[in-house]
Formats: sequence, structure tokens, C-alpha cells
Amino acid sequence: MKILKGLGFFLLAVLIYCGFITPISIVPSEFEQRARMQTEARLEQSGSVVDESYIRASVDEAVHSNLHTIYRTAIILSLAVAFIVCLITLRPPHDCGGFNFFNPLAIPLIAIITISCALGVALVLDKVQGRGVTEFKLLLDQINAGCTTRGDRLLVCLIIPVMLEIIFRGYIFSLIEKLHFSIAIVISTVMYGFGAYYCFYSYGMRSIGSSAAAEPALFIALFVGVVFSIMTWRLHSGIPAVLAHILFANSAPIVESLRSGSLGTLPAAIVALTVALAALVFLPVLLARKIQLFAYDYPFTRHHKQMNKWFRSAASRRKAQEDRERAEAELAALLAAEDGADTPVKPAPAEEAVAEEAKDAAAEAEKAAESAALETKKARPAKGKGLMALFGRKAEEAEDAAEEAVKEAEGEASEEAGE
Repeated sequence: MKILKGLGFFLLAVLIYCGFITPISIVPSEFEQRARMQTEARLEQSGSVVDESYIRASVDEAVHSNLHTIYRTAIILSLAVAFIVCLITLRPPHDCGGFNFFNPLAIPLIAIITISCALGVALVLDKVQGRGVTEFKLLLDQINAGCTTRGDRLLVCLIIPVMLEIIFRGYIFSLIEKLHFSIAIVISTVMYGFGAYYCFYSYGMRSIGSSAAAEPALFIALFVGVVFSIMTWRLHSGIPAVLAHILFANSAPIVESLRSGSLGTLPAAIVALTVALAALVFLPVLLARKIQLFAYDYPFTRHHKQMNKWFRSAASRRKAQEDRERAEAELAALLAAEDGADTPVKPAPAEEAVAEEAKDAAAEAEKAAESAALETKKARPAKGKGLMALFGRKAEEAEDAAEEAVKEAEGEASEEAGE
């Protein structure tokens, strides 16, 4: 049953992921189809005859001119659909992915981990040369250049990070974590990585006609996804991943300032990330029992209990009711079995009537014997011993006859009862 339940949670996570991926595929394709129909209608009205390459070039130009609008619409719709699927699953995230408060002492560690991740990614991209890295940087520049309005900057720097973490760490991680936390870390990270891969693949193909930028996006998303999932698991909350993603999306000025200093080296970034992540993972385990201050939920232990109770109350009440009904049914069956063992089996109505008739016949025979014995006692012998012996023999004969009558009546009753 536990395996089936875990499989059900996994299918819900896959459904949420499909809700996230589908609009990114549909929206650009729908725009291309509409642009093609408009081009063909315009050519038909003008009476011009052109080949397919002209139509294809016209569609590509229309898509490229509206690329930012297309993918802004696609990502907004993708996040909205995924979030709606999250809500209709009727399965809120439990404690490890829930939106619970956590120990404030972890905030400096979260900041160090996030900045170290961003610095490490930037330094690795500088050291690695190749077409994929070059195109990845080019697409990032195009995305930043397209964010000209305050709404676009708010979307990229705040809304997208928050919604991505709600979907991937808040819901998908929580659902799969029912199997095991390590499985949740791996699968939610892989889903997150391939989601990033598909987004950059689709955007790159329509922007520069190449998908090479999708590979760096995949590896960066896998790296960041593992770190954010560990945060979620260790602090039993989805809020740290939300804060970390917001900081990661807005970390460019901090990373640039660090790169110009002595700390802006790849070994320093790796050491800082390793130490901060190890402290986040092991300090609550090693010190929380002796020093409550280092517990992951200090000082919000009561809040965590209330959130657990709220998230699991319906299921707990339903399970408790089922257990109670099962126990009552078992108790009733046990009592019925005990009562049946103590109570004699009642004969059938026909057998009961035959037994009553036999009992009446035996009672009449007993009455006849008693009356004969009474007459014997009342009789007074007239002469000597011979007369008394005569009366004694008659009394014995009467008693024998009465006993035989009783035996015959009981034998007939038993035979009739057996039939």
C-alpha cells in the first residue's frame, strides 16, 4: 500500500511537471501557425505567387520580432497552469516542502551558499570555452535587454523565482519525498534541470537558430537544483529555496564585486559552498539535542507542529476513523463468537415440538407410577405375611410397569427427535 501511495504521489508530481512544460511548447508553435496563416492570407489577397522559403522567412521574422512577448506569455502561462494543477491535486505540501518558518540562524548560511553558487557558476562559465557557453551568455544578454519595463524586471527577478520554487520545491519535492528524501532530491532536480533545458532549447532555436545553449542551462539547473533541494530537506521548509532563488536571480552586482577581489576565485567559492552547506546539514544533527538554539525549527517548533497538524489533519482524522471502525467491528465479532460458544444451540421448531410431546408422555408415565405406589401404600393387608407378600408383588409389578412406560416414552421421543 505504501508503494502504491508513493507511486500516486509521483504521478501527481509528473502531472504538475507536464503542466509546466506544455505551455512552453504550445505558445510559440501557436504563434508561428498564426503568423503563417496571416502571411498566406496576405499573399492570397495580393495575388502574389511565392515559394515556401519566402513564407518561412516571413514567419521567422515575425517570431523573432515578437520573441520576448512570446516567451513572456509562455512562461507566465506555464507557471499559472502548473500552479493550478498543484492546487487541484488536493494534496498540499507536507512539512519538508511546506511554507513553514525556519531557524533564522540559517539565513547567513543560505546567503553564503547562494552567493557561492552564483560566483562558482560565473567563474566556470568564464573558464569553459565552447559554442554552448557562448550562446548561453548571448541568450542571457538578450533576455536582460528585453526586460525594459518594471513589470518585466519584476517578472524575471521575483515572480519567476518564487513560482519555480513553489512548483519544484514546494510541491514536486514534497510529493516525491513521500518515497524517500534522497529520491525527492534526485527526481525534483532532474525535472528542474530538463525544464531549464527545454526552455533554452526552444528559445535558442527561435532566437539564434541553435540549441547549443540548452546544455549549459541543464548543468547549471542541476547544480542549483541539488543545492536548493538540500536546503528544503534540511530546514523542512520551502521558504529558504524561495529566498535563495530570489538572491541568485539578483546576484549579478555582488558576483561582479567579488570577482574583482581576492575572494573571487573558483577554489574559494567551492570551499565557501562546501563549508556553509555542511554546516547547514550537520549542525542541527550534532548540536540540536544539546543546544536547542541550533534546531532547524527553533524557535518555531510549535508552528511546525501546527502546520503538520493542518496539512495532515484531514488524512489523520480519516485514518483514525477507519481504524476505530475496524477495531469496533473486530470487537463485535469477538463478542458474538464468545456468546455463541456459551449459549446452547436452539433446536428447530419441528424438533422442539417432538421433544415436548416426549416430555409429556414421560410425565404421564411418572404420574401413573406414583399413583400405583400410592395405592400400594394405602392398601392394608388382612391376614399374615402371605397377603402382605401379595400386595408387595403387586406394588413391584406396578413400579416395573411404570418404569417400562417411562423408558418406552423416552425411546419414542428420542427416535422422533432424531428423525
